[in-house]
Amino acid sequence: MASITRRNTGWQARLRVNQGGVLKPISKQGFRTKKEAKIWANSQEISDFNGDAVIQSMQSLPDYFINWFHLYKEASLRSATKKRYKETYRVLVGYWQDTPLKDITFDKYQKFLKDFGEKHAKATVSKVHSQTRASIRAAVRTGKLHRDFTEAATVYGQPGKTEEEKYLEKDDMLKLLAYCRKDLRISAASKIMITTALYTGLRIEEVGALTWDKIDLNEKRLTVSRAWDYANHGGFMPTKNESSQRTIDINQELVKQLKSWKLIQSSYFEETGLSNCYDLKQNRSTHFKNNEENPTNLVFLNDRQNIVGSNGVGNLLKKLAGPKSQGCLGIKKVTFHALRHTHASFLISEGVSIYYISKRLGHASISVTLDTYSHLLRSLSDKESNKTIAILDHVFVKDPQN
Repeated sequence: MASITRRNTGWQARLRVNQGGVLKPISKQGFRTKKEAKIWANSQEISDFNGDAVIQSMQSLPDYFINWFHLYKEASLRSATKKRYKETYRVLVGYWQDTPLKDITFDKYQKFLKDFGEKHAKATVSKVHSQTRASIRAAVRTGKLHRDFTEAATVYGQPGKTEEEKYLEKDDMLKLLAYCRKDLRISAASKIMITTALYTGLRIEEVGALTWDKIDLNEKRLTVSRAWDYANHGGFMPTKNESSQRTIDINQELVKQLKSWKLIQSSYFEETGLSNCYDLKQNRSTHFKNNEENPTNLVFLNDRQNIVGSNGVGNLLKKLAGPKSQGCLGIKKVTFHALRHTHASFLISEGVSIYYISKRLGHASISVTLDTYSHLLRSLSDKESNKTIAILDHVFVKDPQN
């Protein structure tokens, strides 16, 4: 909006216009009347709107979004986060196709959120909206658009999973652990990965990146120092954040299972003449021979010399959730990430310090842990309240007259 002020030489008009994607100030003075100054300013705004800004806003929403992502976001993001932006791009392509930015109104955008929310969880819709909104706000700041059609939009969506659906109860956890102990073999790496996740609370990418030098089976310790880049078909990458790099104690049962797995794995490589190695340069599995150098010593490298992904483990968990009549465990249907929540939930229910759990999980702060498991902590608080009252009821004040 133009600023009109009176000077000694007459009226002056000042405003900002888009020049090559950057808003720059322009001004003119010496107008005889305020009206003349306004007319000039309005003409400049109309010229600006019909010129460079409109040419740039003719770009389709999907094209603008992906270009904005590559220019401003991609370099600073982890692979998993990049993948989410690309998923948002696919959503935008599917709905908006070649629709220019300038043709999208608030009502049209609100309808998009409503339509998308009819078949997707609210959390998914919210993620798409927040990423799209960030790009559109940048378009307004750089003069590609004169209005933010995402502002004040309402997010719709289907109910997500309940808190209870995000983890296994103790009985189901024990059933799953018992199943994974049986018939452990080189082609069943998913089993030992599930066992490790349940006993440690590690994320899928942290489990996948474990190497034997990071596990001290004698001292019963495990170190997380990097993650496995599932989004780009393998290879090491940094952990989610600095606090994710941690060393945790592991229990005797997990030590026993890992020793068994190590023997199974080494025996297989010895029999086949292969080596525990993954081609980190090409980000793909490759059948290296024993005499080749630089083995990666991945803990969960299987008979295909690859690391099982979340889909592979997820298929096993899905299968085990079937009815017992069909030879399945009949446990709750969960994802691999739910094993991390199961580990934390079990420790919370057993009264383990939330501060220790936060460190063990590698959370950025204890507030993240408190927010994630608030539903369990509320239940635990009720028990602690009853326990506190019971203790106080046994505190007697001696009558000084007796």
